[in-house]
Amino acid sequence: RRFGLAGKGTLAPGSDADIVLLRRQKPKPIARADLFTRHKITPYLGIPLEVRVETTIVRGAIVYHKGKHRHGPAGNEVRRTTPQE
Repeated sequence: RRFGLAGKGTLAPGSDADIVLLRRQKPKPIARADLFTRHKITPYLGIPLEVRVETTIVRGAIVYHKGKHRHGPAGNEVRRTTPQE
């Protein structure tokens, strides 16, 4: 709601059901091999994190779990539906 994104920000019937589950760990720096993007550039490279993504769910389907992608690219472009305050 804060960003005016319809269907986002809640786990309820009719919402997108997009969620990321995190796992706590000892601090470990972000490495290029940890990135699953087309562009391997991030301002966070080398910064230690105390969490890692364990599971990503998009529209109710598990698309990433414990280092393995279960599908190809998923998701849609998200556009703001109301003016930002």
